[in-house]
Amino acid sequence: MSGDLDLGPVAAAFDAIATRRAAGGYAPIYARLAAGCATDPELLRIAAQAQPGQNPPSLLLGTAHYLLAQQPEHPLAAFYSAITGQPAPDPREQDPFPLLRDFLTTHQDQIAELVATRFVQTQEPGRAAYLYPALLLAQHLAAPDPLAVIEIGPSAGLTLVPDRYAYRYDTHPAGDPDSPLVLHCALRGGTPPLDQPLRITWRAGIDLNPLNLADSNDRAWLRAFIWPDHPDRADRLDRAIAAARRGPLPMLHRGAANQLLPRVLALAPGEATVCVYHTATTAHFTPDARRAHARQLATLARTRRLLWLQAEPRPANEPRLRITDLRDGQPLTEHLLGHYHPHGAWLHWLSTP
Repeated sequence: MSGDLDLGPVAAAFDAIATRRAAGGYAPIYARLAAGCATDPELLRIAAQAQPGQNPPSLLLGTAHYLLAQQPEHPLAAFYSAITGQPAPDPREQDPFPLLRDFLTTHQDQIAELVATRFVQTQEPGRAAYLYPALLLAQHLAAPDPLAVIEIGPSAGLTLVPDRYAYRYDTHPAGDPDSPLVLHCALRGGTPPLDQPLRITWRAGIDLNPLNLADSNDRAWLRAFIWPDHPDRADRLDRAIAAARRGPLPMLHRGAANQLLPRVLALAPGEATVCVYHTATTAHFTPDARRAHARQLATLARTRRLLWLQAEPRPANEPRLRITDLRDGQPLTEHLLGHYHPHGAWLHWLSTP
């Protein structure tokens, strides 16, 4: 490894996890692991091998989790309840960092190769709790045409199958009542339309690095990015994967959306209205790329009506969940649907248009 790497930004990224993102009791084990890495030059050099655009702390700690799941006998595994199925020790009483350091240095070559070649890959199935009613509205807008969907940035495709989950919006049930995953979402504001089942006639996704839910290694890689303090989220992911695999898995196309979207759109059934959607994806685009994305959708809508569903960061008080009806190359109407918790814990639904 190069000795002239600038480790300052990598150390700062670990410190940000320890002092902000995981602080305040939210994830004390993860916070302690990140704090230890932040002051360890050897581990920082490994993390710094991450490819441009990747998050070195997430990649290093996720890689450790991925390999640790294959060696549950290592003492460090005791701090990962999602691996052991048992409560983890209190990191204030038993420090997990020396165990992490031992694990990382023992497997340094393997860890370094994974950090240098793989990508951070996460997926929060709880996002389906706010996508489900928005897609129900898209279905209503598309009628009498059937609804087809294309998701940009679907990761492993778990948010491409919201019709395979069950939901509880306060006391309002929705979705598939036989699903192994039930998502609970508190309602704020109005009640979204939930009286009809969601029927998706065709679905596909476009992602720079899609994961295959039929592949056990890909499933393990996805699970490894859940923090050790959150076994409930690991359980939710496991249930979401089980629900997704109850039907045909969506076709996921590898590549950039601006290059692949016209080709994937051409695969959708001609009789269907297509809803293109994304959650916390264009937030990672440059402003120019976001404008180009909007122009491309408008151009594609010159020959085929599109519905454009967005769940993206917005300036304060602007509804983040919105759907635009694009026809003849122009936005016909835009419906502001509401605000939401990033992981679907609550939904503030505005009046249904």
